[in-house]
Amino acid sequence: MALQVVTAIWGDAYGDDYVRAIRHQVPDIVVLGRDRALLEPTRYRGWWCKLETFRPENSDLRPCLFIDLDTFILGELAPLREVSNELWLIKNFNAPKKSNSGLFVAPATELADKIWDGSRRMDTVTHGRGAGDGDYLARFAHRLLTDEFPDILSYKVNQLYESPKNARIICFHGKPKPHATDGWAQQHWQELIHI
Repeated sequence: MALQVVTAIWGDAYGDDYVRAIRHQVPDIVVLGRDRALLEPTRYRGWWCKLETFRPENSDLRPCLFIDLDTFILGELAPLREVSNELWLIKNFNAPKKSNSGLFVAPATELADKIWDGSRRMDTVTHGRGAGDGDYLARFAHRLLTDEFPDILSYKVNQLYESPKNARIICFHGKPKPHATDGWAQQHWQELIHI
């Protein structure tokens, strides 16, 4: 069974263009914060809102493949939707010995409940500041999608300014975001938001 694909939006860091772009790339995506309400009042601000993927009320979505809004999908997504029912993260492109949550698989196992329960016990001050959500998720046993799919690349670290050669997925962690790029990436962004 193919994994459901999920993303999340909170606040005003990303606008309707980003939702339109991700829906064009993955028409059946579920957008937490649009298609389903986030926990109110949410403790999860900014990148932490993706932890709502593990919320018990969203258990019908799991196992699922979570994709950050600022992602280009240039190749076939189907193989990623067929990975095993485990916690999968990607490497942190800036610190490859660490993991990141720009793309991850939330399993339909007891681990999802442990992740949610653990996050609810964390000090609310840390949410949105300090430690990243990827650092939190990496505390749990996981596999790396970037080991299985080496064509998941970083726009910045892999310096894809001229061409996205051999890229299945391009992550735009940090800056620039897709709307602030130029060249082929800006052209692709414009195509995604004007369809």
